[in-house]
Amino acid sequence: MIYKSISFKLAFLGIISLIIPYLAVLFRGLIGFIIIILLAIYFSFIEKSFSNISNKILYGIKNNKKICVLYLWYFIGVIANSFIDGRGFNDWRLFLSDFVFIIGLFFTFAFLGNIETFRYFKIVMIISIGIQSIFTSQQLLTNPDIARKMFLELDGMWMYGNQNYYSLYTVLLPVLISVSFQEKGPLRFILFLANGLTLFSVLISSFGTPFGLLIIAVVTTMVFSLFFLKNKKKFIYGYLILFFIFFFYQNTKENKFFISPYSRIENFINDPASGGYSYSEISVSRWYKNKISLSSFLNDPFFGSGGNIRYSTSVGGHSSLFDLLGAYGILGGGGAFLMIVLSILFSSLKKLYIERSWEALAILICVIMFISAGIINPYWEGNQPIFVIIFSRYIKL
Repeated sequence: MIYKSISFKLAFLGIISLIIPYLAVLFRGLIGFIIIILLAIYFSFIEKSFSNISNKILYGIKNNKKICVLYLWYFIGVIANSFIDGRGFNDWRLFLSDFVFIIGLFFTFAFLGNIETFRYFKIVMIISIGIQSIFTSQQLLTNPDIARKMFLELDGMWMYGNQNYYSLYTVLLPVLISVSFQEKGPLRFILFLANGLTLFSVLISSFGTPFGLLIIAVVTTMVFSLFFLKNKKKFIYGYLILFFIFFFYQNTKENKFFISPYSRIENFINDPASGGYSYSEISVSRWYKNKISLSSFLNDPFFGSGGNIRYSTSVGGHSSLFDLLGAYGILGGGGAFLMIVLSILFSSLKKLYIERSWEALAILICVIMFISAGIINPYWEGNQPIFVIIFSRYIKL
């Protein structure tokens, strides 16, 4: 089996280090990731599998020309903008972060076309996130607001995670739970336990975005399950979940672990323009910052303001959607990435319309949360898109 090869195990270790903060810190982030991928390529030569892997990647590119062309368009736009209006090679970390997406695609083309290997990938991913969540929860229970403090002190490199990890786990949860249903016996119990641990760590993370995404997940699940699913008997579970959420909220409003996210959500409900922030924090509101990006886009809708999307003063830095369009415009790369996101959404909707299954609904909910996360926060850059694309089965294998 291909998942027993050293090249696959190393490549998988690299990919999984992008989603497990302990490994990310241990491997020194993307630098360690690149070294591990290079080792995987080296062992593919030793195992004489490099030619076979290359052919699978070429086959994957041939069958997924749309996403490959669109991302190449986006990637070229990022590099061009950085050299024309940005800091050139000083933005190498930005290039490397976007290059990871390409490596993730190649990994998917090379290995995950095999059903057993894909199953192995999903199972290990769920268990790994669950194990990480055990240690994360221990830290969060000790100090309810520690994740936010460590995010600022360590620039996101805290081995127990940050808002980006917690939000990604939330986005993937519907699909990961769906995967758990597909297994049987003790393995199903282990996977459900791992997902439960993940959900628990997300709930006590003190960040408002994961909470907001969970609300979106529940509401959209209720709506789509009513109109699209063949088997509506399970719809009653949705009402039970909704009742549980209401009961949970009523009994945890004053809990120290939930005060911060609840206040963000309540602020947003009372005043959507606040973006969830209180009056004293209104200057850092996502909606206030999005106006900066929107203004840059309107000034030059075709190529944007240019420069580095994370350092440019012409973008607000609080929304992938507005920042991509503000910095790169429609033709400079922002439009290409937006087309990728919309293509995934339409593909997921089509899958649900045809199959009308809970699995297809889980994929759609995952995609809707990903899109929502990218509108309210800068979550379309970095590592999140490749995992959503893999688990949404958007690409043809």
